[in-house]
Amino acid sequence: MLSRPIINASTILKHNLVLHESYIEQYAQDIDFKDVYATLSQGKQVEELDYHIKDQLLYHCGKLCILQTERVKII
Repeated sequence: MLSRPIINASTILKHNLVLHESYIEQYAQDIDFKDVYATLSQGKQVEELDYHIKDQLLYHCGKLCILQTERVKII
């Protein structure tokens, strides 16, 4: 059991618009998300994967997709 409550990354980010804009720009270059983000941005569906875009941010199964370069900062 964790000694601290789990904090959802989207809760941290929703108060910082600079990070939001940074994420939006970087999704197109991120190794893990660039293909999914490009497909969804064109209005197409990603088959068999539960990805969606809300407010230009990418989510998977309802959780914010954290860029590979930002994961260490969030953790």
